[in-house]
Amino acid sequence: MMRRVLIYFTLAMGAVIFAWPFIWMIGTSIKLEREVLSNRSGVLPERPIPRSRSPYLDDRMFSQADGRHRDEAIAILEEQLRGHIWPSNIDAEFARKETARGIYQRLLISIPYEKWSDSSEQLRATITDAITPDLIDSVVGELRRVFTIGQLRARSTELQEDQLVSASDAATKWSVAGPGTLSQKAGGAELSYDFASANKVMLSQTFATSFPIERLRRLQFYFQPDDTWHALRVTVEKLGHRFVSERAVYLADHSWQIATWQERSADDALTKIKTWTLLKDAGGSAVRGPNEVRITLHFGVMSVPVYFSLY
Repeated sequence: MMRRVLIYFTLAMGAVIFAWPFIWMIGTSIKLEREVLSNRSGVLPERPIPRSRSPYLDDRMFSQADGRHRDEAIAILEEQLRGHIWPSNIDAEFARKETARGIYQRLLISIPYEKWSDSSEQLRATITDAITPDLIDSVVGELRRVFTIGQLRARSTELQEDQLVSASDAATKWSVAGPGTLSQKAGGAELSYDFASANKVMLSQTFATSFPIERLRRLQFYFQPDDTWHALRVTVEKLGHRFVSERAVYLADHSWQIATWQERSADDALTKIKTWTLLKDAGGSAVRGPNEVRITLHFGVMSVPVYFSLY
């Protein structure tokens, strides 16, 4: 009897051992790039956390900061940060707490290992001397999440390309409807929004292309998401027709991305890797000029978690 139990146990353990690489591969395939490259990555992906307001500070960024004298050091840092002036649109107490964690994680690397064995008074002096305005700003910048809008480009079938919106004038080129405002920054326009009163922001504008709009092949929109997993859709109006994106692009992660939209074409052959979202005809439009196109970006609350929507 024991011999049979041992055989079955060995077979079961072997199955688990040989299946583990496939389980890990499946888990990795549904993660964001930052999760794959993280040194604290687990088997399952992080849970999306939709936010009703943006910009905001990411409370998961330094949540696992740990090391020598952690609580003592963070208490010293929070005390030193009490005189810091925070942006008006974030909670000062929350910002102080998260920034202290981030600075602590930086100091674990920058302060020599033997210094962490000093007395409490010496450690306080070492930490206090290490805090600089540049360090605070750097950590806050790492914590801050904001939806940034960059350039919008249109390409013809002959590969002629127009820059309809540049990153340097994105705040003035778009008309905003809904609970959001655009503010121009060096790398693009930051969209600040609050979905407490409404759940959608729309950016729209009518553009003129240098090529006949009937030759439009694709649109490319450059943006930096705020990791809220809210949905981004587009409506394109031209030559009396209105086209809508077949599916949403979700604002996951916080690195710069490019959303590409185009109508059905030879690119849709099964042998091609699809890096774009199809535009489908959804009815008529009053936009009819030969070089005229009206583009509306719809940015709204994600209704349900969508781990697989990016793939």
